[in-house]
Amino acid sequence: MGLKIKRYEEKFKILILFVLLSILCFFTYYFLFILKISTIFTHFFYIPIILACLWWKKKGLVITIFIAGFLIFSSLFLELNELIIDNLLRGLILILIGIITTILSEQISKVEEKLKESEGRYRDFISVASHEFKTPLIPIIGIPHLILKDTNLTEQQKDFIIEILISGKKLNKLMDNLLDTTKIDAKSIELTKREMEINPLINNCISDLAFLMKHNNHTVIKRLKENVKLNIDDKKISRVLTNLILNAIKYTPQNGKIEISTQIDAADNFIFSIKDNGIGIDKKDANLVFQKFGKIRKVEMSQYNLDTYGTGLGLYISKEIIKLHGGEIWFESERRDKGTIFYFKLPYN
Repeated sequence: MGLKIKRYEEKFKILILFVLLSILCFFTYYFLFILKISTIFTHFFYIPIILACLWWKKKGLVITIFIAGFLIFSSLFLELNELIIDNLLRGLILILIGIITTILSEQISKVEEKLKESEGRYRDFISVASHEFKTPLIPIIGIPHLILKDTNLTEQQKDFIIEILISGKKLNKLMDNLLDTTKIDAKSIELTKREMEINPLINNCISDLAFLMKHNNHTVIKRLKENVKLNIDDKKISRVLTNLILNAIKYTPQNGKIEISTQIDAADNFIFSIKDNGIGIDKKDANLVFQKFGKIRKVEMSQYNLDTYGTGLGLYISKEIIKLHGGEIWFESERRDKGTIFYFKLPYN
């Protein structure tokens, strides 16, 4: 498949160059024989020469020499002696331009190859590191859940176990985000869709984060439309739901309120929304929200007593997942201290 695409690209380049040369030959005839101007028309040949050398490098240099030869020998063939020296100089200049452009093009290609190689190694490292870190995280997250079932624990012991659990969940989410980001950057993330109800996914995500909500004494209100089935990749959409719910928890002070709603709009789109009465998003931070490594500035963040941990990858990943599903994600926030509402929509039918 890749070889076919490359062949089509080569044919497309040849077609463009052929069209350009045809146009330039027309201008040559027009300026040289109709207008009797010999000092302008050769400038038009700089365009295909530069393009040819950028595209084909050494092959492009051959095209340059051919064009230069055409200019020189056309005056000889037409016995226009007064143009011979002029076109000879111009031909040499064109060849020089071709050589310089070819050298620069080859150097740029080498740099691009090294960058791609470095990027590939970076992705491989992140992928391996993420998998290796996730293996020891299984008992770190699983065992505290079992210990918390023991009714003989003191309140202080429970607090210690919950802190271990929270830290383990944070690290697990960080590894997931890094792994997903490398897949998105490499365009290797794939969807495995199937029709399923959305409400169980939402409820499972809320249950997984219930310990954090309880820890912060958040009130959760659910207004979910019943019996809604969507054609989705459930694991990927669960990541989006978790990211949005976790985001609301992080930026909502203790004793806050989080409202989760779903509906079907007039255009047959499923709409998910999560509203909080947290710190909100200032206008100057709005463009950072869905960017990779984009995080709300920590100015005056200490006054809210919030743990805004994270890499700034969650919403970036959520945006890419929703886009792959053919949907859209956005948010509304009046200003700081007025809370935030995050939305995403997906095709319902």
